[in-house]
Amino acid sequence: MRLSGLALLVAVGFHVMTGPAIAQTFVFGAQGEPVQLDPAVITDGISSRITRQIFDGLVRYRGSTTEVEPALAEKWEVSRDGRVWTFQLRHNVKFHDGTPLDAAAVVWNFERWWKSDHAQHENQVKAGQTFEYWEAQFGGFDDKSIVSKVEAVGSHTVRITLKDPQAPFLANLAMFVFDVASPKAVEKWGLEFGKHPVGTAPSSSSSGSRTRRSSSRRTRATGVSSQG
Repeated sequence: MRLSGLALLVAVGFHVMTGPAIAQTFVFGAQGEPVQLDPAVITDGISSRITRQIFDGLVRYRGSTTEVEPALAEKWEVSRDGRVWTFQLRHNVKFHDGTPLDAAAVVWNFERWWKSDHAQHENQVKAGQTFEYWEAQFGGFDDKSIVSKVEAVGSHTVRITLKDPQAPFLANLAMFVFDVASPKAVEKWGLEFGKHPVGTAPSSSSSGSRTRRSSSRRTRATGVSSQG
């Protein structure tokens, strides 16, 4: 594939316990610019390769396989009928803006993806930022969705109830579009959140705009190991 000459510059700072952070920079060519960095509304691979360094989901794929492993959720269980999924979140995880990753934040994200009357969902759809993957993977929005309830049943416990069992449910959640964003940051930036992404993954972006240069800082604050 011919590269367009677009260079994505990523500055990576590795923080160690015994000394100051050591900054390293690498440059690579990409075949185009990211559309934006809000994982919930993107559909292109260029954008997702960057958002995966900034955000985590409840679960993720192991390496290049489709095997699902823990991410923000350290463990989970499913009811015998396959309809009720309960996720236990990792403790002491924070978003890059310092707000805690807890059950309430996860529920907020699900409602943003799923409910058409959610303020952020409604505003984004009106602006042409649609939640295509949620609609495709979970059957639509509101009452059309296979998801019937998402609730916080503890400070770090999330329960998701489905109308019917869905065999690929866990694999669906591992997709990049269902990575969890900071509610505070989404509410702050609104339609511009894709230029100011805030997640929990080891990298935080200092420039999310559609420019020829993008900078990310690498941290180890979450306890969720990264993957490329």
